[in-house]
Amino acid sequence: MNNRLRLWTRPDCYIGAEWPETYVFLGQHRDSDSLDRSNFRSALAAIGGESETVHVITENHWAVGWVSWIGIDATDSAAVAAASAILDALDDYPIVDEDDHSKVEWEECAETWENCYSPRERFEYMCDHVRRESLLEFGGFRSIRAAVAGDWHEAANLLPSPSCLIY
Repeated sequence: MNNRLRLWTRPDCYIGAEWPETYVFLGQHRDSDSLDRSNFRSALAAIGGESETVHVITENHWAVGWVSWIGIDATDSAAVAAASAILDALDDYPIVDEDDHSKVEWEECAETWENCYSPRERFEYMCDHVRRESLLEFGGFRSIRAAVAGDWHEAANLLPSPSCLIY
């Protein structure tokens, strides 16, 4: 297996810590979507988490507020090999850990449902997206009432594609 990672190089107009002999693995930023956030934390766990040779480096960025990236010391051949294998796998399938990605999506949907929609907007969303068959199968009017009140679990049971809420 080839090492797919690249050593850190100093960007133009950069003021910050230097990371010589450190490979750059995956990154995320303030506006990363659920897939990027899940892959970041799942990949970090898969290479053994933070250690003396594996670091999560967070830096300020003028456009996106902050960026975090996983830095791997060039001497840590096991972490470098594991990270390279993850990059190879991501070429074939975009998700590092399906279960974690589902969890991140669920949490983001629940937060969006609770904090970004008023009861009226929830009602309108449900009217636009819920099929009659779902109402009969999952509790009818009681479920709609709970969903409009902010219960994401009830809303997700009624919606044909719950994660569409965040995409």
